[in-house]
Amino acid sequence: MSTRRITYLDAEAQLGGAFLHPGGWPATELLLDFLAPTSGERILEMGCGPGTTTELVASAPGVSVVALETSTAMLRTARRRIERAGLAGRVRFVRHDLNARLPLNDASCEAAFAESVIALLDPEPVLREAARVLRPGGRLALNERIWRPGLTQARVDEINAISQAAFGIPAATPISLDRDGWCAMIERAGFQIEEVHSVAEIPPPADGPSVFQARLRRYRHYISRPGLAWHQYRFKQALRRQRDAFDALESYLFFARKP
Repeated sequence: MSTRRITYLDAEAQLGGAFLHPGGWPATELLLDFLAPTSGERILEMGCGPGTTTELVASAPGVSVVALETSTAMLRTARRRIERAGLAGRVRFVRHDLNARLPLNDASCEAAFAESVIALLDPEPVLREAARVLRPGGRLALNERIWRPGLTQARVDEINAISQAAFGIPAATPISLDRDGWCAMIERAGFQIEEVHSVAEIPPPADGPSVFQARLRRYRHYISRPGLAWHQYRFKQALRRQRDAFDALESYLFFARKP
């Protein structure tokens, strides 16, 4: 059994993980309700991960998606998902670091979204870039894990270091940004806030992707790649050991529009 240390996202790319962000399918359903993509629109996805939401957005009639992702492993998984769904002609995948200028022209998209991505970066420059590429009236939807109010910078640094060591990614933004801080930052970047939802308060949907089917797919991956089971066990143990640290986080959906 291989015990090579890999990051949480590396493991999920190999497992073909579905909804990796806070709130899972119910949160994505609410995000899609706000985006409401319509025929002829071009939608930007900032960090497509395994392509689960990419597929849902691209399934809307007449919609095209530009899906950006820095991980080659995630891009491989996302491309396979889109090809299996018969949607390859509607999605353009681009390997891109979101810390750099977006590879899109000004005012070239009708909507943009990200799920548990922007908080892992320096968020304000990314949001300014999103505002640049959106047309007037363009929608922005974010699902992000953020800091609870009142955390000191020292505590933020400590928890991010713990998360980086355990999972290969920070827990949230490098500075102590709570809900109000995020709203102010989104507005500074050039948007007007329309809705804010706590992920913890989103009711479960009446239906949605089968949890049983998702677990079955993961077990099949474990059989073909037994080393992944060890890594998943390691991640779960890290969460248990550091539960107090991660209790300093909460998750929110932010919906905004470019004036």
